[in-house]
Amino acid sequence: MRKILLVILIIIELIVIFSAFLFSKNKEKIKRNYLRIEKNNFIDQDNNIVQLKGVSTMAFARNEYDLTKLTEIFTIFKKNGVNLITLYLYPDKTYPTLAKLDYLIYWAKYNSIFVYLVPVIDVNDYRNHQQRIASTKELSLKLIERYKDESHVIYGVWAEPYAMSWEEWKFYHKDFVDRSRLIKKDIVIGISGLDNGRRFFGGLDFDYKNIFLDFHDYPAKNIEELKKTTVDGFLWDKYIDRYSIMIGEFGGVYHDGFGAKEDNDYFKRVIDNANKFKLSYVGYTVDRLEDAGGQSLIDWNTKKLTEKGKIFVESLNK
Repeated sequence: MRKILLVILIIIELIVIFSAFLFSKNKEKIKRNYLRIEKNNFIDQDNNIVQLKGVSTMAFARNEYDLTKLTEIFTIFKKNGVNLITLYLYPDKTYPTLAKLDYLIYWAKYNSIFVYLVPVIDVNDYRNHQQRIASTKELSLKLIERYKDESHVIYGVWAEPYAMSWEEWKFYHKDFVDRSRLIKKDIVIGISGLDNGRRFFGGLDFDYKNIFLDFHDYPAKNIEELKKTTVDGFLWDKYIDRYSIMIGEFGGVYHDGFGAKEDNDYFKRVIDNANKFKLSYVGYTVDRLEDAGGQSLIDWNTKKLTEKGKIFVESLNK
C-alpha cells in the first residue's frame, strides 16, 4: 500500500513539474514583471509606480489544497485587479510540496502576477525556538537560490517576529539581507517589526535600498476590546515618506469576532488609508472558510465573496 501511495505521489509531482515546464515554454506570451524600490515606491520594468494589491494563503504553511481549486480562487481575484499573491511558508510544510510551489511560481509568472514568499514560525511548534528560527532562514535562502532568475518573486524575512529583543531582531534581519544579496544582487525584501509585525523600535541600519516595511495591523483581541480602542493613526504613518510600505495583513481583531461589523469597518478603514496614500496591501486570506477561522475573503464552495471579500474587491478598482 505504501509503495502504491509513493508511486501516486511521484506521478502527481511529475505532472506538476511538467505543467511548470509548459509555462516556461510559453515565454513569448509572458510579460516580464520586475520590481525595484526607489525612495518610497515600488517601480516596475516600465518605470511606473506600482501599488501592489494582493491576497494571501497558508497553503504552504498550514493547509493542504488542490492546485486547480487554489488557482481558480486566485483567478477570481486576478480578474478583479489583484497583482500580488502572498504565499506563507513553513519548513515542514513547504519542503514536501516544492513541486507545487514551483507550479504556482510559474502560474503567477504566466498570469503577470507578483509573488511574495514570506516565512512564518509556527507558535504551536514546540521545538527549540532558535532551531525554528534557523530552519526558517535556511528555507528562505534556499528558495531565493531556487527562484533567483524569476524577476516577479519578492521575499519576506519573517512574517510576524516575536520572542526576541530589538538588537536580536536587527542582527537577524541584517544577516538575512546580507546573505540574500550574495545570492540575488537586486533582491526585493520585505521586513516586519517586532510585536508580530507591528513595531519598529529604532533605526534599521540597513544600507540596502530595495527594502520595504511590511506591517500586520490588528489593534484588538476581540470586538469588545475593539469597541474600547481608539485608533487615531496607523502603524505606518511616520514611515510613509521614508520607506515603501506594504500592509501585509490587517483587520479589527486578531483572536475572535472576525467578520463582525466592527472588524469589517476597521478592515475598510485600513484599505481607504492605503488607497489614499497609494500604499500596497494584502487581504488575509483566500483560504477556505473552515481553515481561516472566519477571516476568508471567499467561500470556496459557492465561489461567492464574503462581506469582507466584497469590501476588498470593491477597493481594487479605486
